[in-house]
Parts: sequence; structure tokens; C-alpha cells
Amino acid sequence: MGKHWEGELFGWSAEYTPEHRKKPTDSKMQFTPADFWIGESGIWFYSLMWEHGKNQEPVEFLDDRGIIAAQQDVL
Repeated sequence: MGKHWEGELFGWSAEYTPEHRKKPTDSKMQFTPADFWIGESGIWFYSLMWEHGKNQEPVEFLDDRGIIAAQQDVL
């Protein structure tokens, strides 16, 4: 829908920011890409960023160090 959204999803904070044609400050990018994120940094965090444009596959990032570390402590 291309609209900003902020809220809770599956019990985690989440946000979607649509693409903007404005160039980001101090960046070589020619537009501000859309992005979506969910989670809590340091515990579990997942994001998608459409760095190559809205019609291309997004770049994914997963930070699950907090979950992996907690599982290793249990083992």
C-alpha cells in the first residue's frame, strides 16, 4: 500500500517505511529505500530493505545472536 506503519506484530515492535524519492543525507543512494523491521536489537531482529528499488528483491538481515547465545547457555 506504500504507507508508513508502526505497531506490534507477533508480540514484537515492528515498522514499515515506504520508499521516498528523496536522496538520503550523506549517502550515494539516489532514493531512500522502503524498509521493514521487526524485533528488538540485541535479542532478535529481522529487517528487509528494498535497496535496489521496490520492484526488486529486498535485502534481508537477521540478528539472532541473543537467541543463539541463550540456547547455547542452556546446552
